Amino acid sequence: WRLNGRHYGALQGRRKDQVRREYGDHQFTAWRRSYDATPPRLDTVAAARQRSDPRYAMLPPDMQPRAESLRDVSARLLPYFYDAIVPDLLAGGCVLVVSHGNTLRALVKYLESIPDEQIAGLDIPTGRPLVYELGPDLRPDELGGQYLDPHRARSSSCAASTSNAPGALARIRTGVATARGRGRRPGRPRRAYRRGRTGW
Repeated sequence: WRLNGRHYGALQGRRKDQVRREYGDHQFTAWRRSYDATPPRLDTVAAARQRSDPRYAMLPPDMQPRAESLRDVSARLLPYFYDAIVPDLLAGGCVLVVSHGNTLRALVKYLESIPDEQIAGLDIPTGRPLVYELGPDLRPDELGGQYLDPHRARSSSCAASTSNAPGALARIRTGVATARGRGRRPGRPRRAYRRGRTGW
């Protein structure tokens, strides 16, 4: 559950164009892209219905989210990073993390120490693997990583940033991030690959 996509609260299932018209461009963008802005929370009735959702069924009711900012996503993601991913990296393993776009944004923000006020500018293009070489401190040797296909990655990012096509707030966005640690063999690189989907 720590790799779940971001919870958009009462906005889930609503179309982006409807939310933009109702709340305005500034608030719309803050909910989508900022680090601290939290969408309106689920009401009590909707929260009760959510208890049967398999994404949250293993959580007690008081831990089930009603809405999340990107900061909230980071808070639930990082324990998994340290408990499940880091040990495998240090042992020289290759870790595959399958998640959603905003969850990957939270992970990349942490790895690259991106300031809160700059996170709005981070896009993760759909289906474009990105390689990270991580040093002994598990931080990237090169910020931004390296796309396996830089041209297509740039094209995807530009298309996403200029598209005004309507879509559902709860649209599923799949993503992949992997990391490889050096382990005991000298010179073996740590790598992280990320693949995500821009939008909500």
